[in-house]
Amino acid sequence: MQATGLLAGNGRIRGTRIDMKSREIIIKSRPAGMPRESDFEMIERDLGECGPGQVLVRNLFLSVDPYQRNRMRSVLEPGDVVPARCVGMVLASRRETLRTGDLVFVSNGAWREFMLIDGGDASLLDPELSPPQIHLGIAGIPGLTAYVGLLDHGRPRAGETVFVSAAAGAVGSLACQIAKRSGCRVVGSAGSDDKVDWLVREAGIDAAINYRTCGDLSTAMRRHCPEGIHVLFESVGGAQLDAAVGVMRPHGRIVLCGLISSINVEGARPGLADLDAFISKRLGLRGFVVTDHLDRKAAFHADLKGWLARGEVRWRETIVDGLDSAPRAFIELLEGGNAGKMLVRLSSPD
Repeated sequence: MQATGLLAGNGRIRGTRIDMKSREIIIKSRPAGMPRESDFEMIERDLGECGPGQVLVRNLFLSVDPYQRNRMRSVLEPGDVVPARCVGMVLASRRETLRTGDLVFVSNGAWREFMLIDGGDASLLDPELSPPQIHLGIAGIPGLTAYVGLLDHGRPRAGETVFVSAAAGAVGSLACQIAKRSGCRVVGSAGSDDKVDWLVREAGIDAAINYRTCGDLSTAMRRHCPEGIHVLFESVGGAQLDAAVGVMRPHGRIVLCGLISSINVEGARPGLADLDAFISKRLGLRGFVVTDHLDRKAAFHADLKGWLARGEVRWRETIVDGLDSAPRAFIELLEGGNAGKMLVRLSSPD
């Protein structure tokens, strides 16, 4: 077994035994509606034995994502650790393909400082995509969601109008820029003037709407999309989706990857207000789950590397420090308080 010595002052590796504890965030009680910090609790656990094929990972960055709220509703029980995608450093390894010091992406990680995991759940970071946390944002699942959702399901054509909801988020901001690269007129919605300004000034889209202050959203959409919407990239739902349906062009395509506006609603969620429009306008609605499209990751990364090298895409991150900040960061994400990808930073790779 490869081994380090002292680990952050918490303990030592002795043979295959990890004599140290790790802090983690568990569900104290299932949230009812908007989560509260009191729904979470920080505890310590012994790491124990590093089994065959396992690796010990020190987490550097934890991802904060809307899917975690759905897990809290349907899967997680009180006492369960909060699942998360993570970027970390291998501290010890019993897997031949991973060595001490390797930086890895962990798909089935958690809100933990240290993790003993099966080495097959950790993949080496591509050194051409940096800094490391980019693999949780624009180069990770959010970026792949934008890439597959827009290109494979939205199929934008030059000259069309694409509308992106939550356009300043980790997914929406890249979806906007891919649409611009496709030769489209791009309009997005966001929840603050700062986000609206960034979308136009940095991301380079044609117009952006602050849905909190614009008044009637449908009127604002019509003003900025005078020829109607050909492709709607939707991750909010609710009133924003209803407003956009009214502005869709005949044979328009709606790509649905999330419904964050109702993510905290218990019981039956509100549906579309105007189903008749889907008939009269012959609209197409396509929902998708990005994990069905992991085979597209290589093509996505190849394109992304070129865009980044040429300075053709921009991204933002909202980073909070410390494991104890994870619940507050999660709540801020659900309230729309993030700009770009929301991350919790635990440590530096240096």
